[in-house]
Amino acid sequence: MTSLDILVPYWGDPRLMRETVESVLAQSYPNLELIVVDDGSTDETAAVLGAYGNRLRVVRKQNGGLASARNAGVEA
Repeated sequence: MTSLDILVPYWGDPRLMRETVESVLAQSYPNLELIVVDDGSTDETAAVLGAYGNRLRVVRKQNGGLASARNAGVEA
């Protein structure tokens, strides 16, 4: 079965990030990898994402905007 990579560029409300991550992880597709690009968040985003352990991959970068975050995720 083919692996499905889901890329989520993020900067904003940690509550929405939690909802997004929970929704993706609740999917039934067996070969799924979630990559979240934290585009320089200065709130509790790191703690929220860290709570998921190895269930997702987090890429952290200095804020550079949506296109920059997408590119960092694709590189990952």
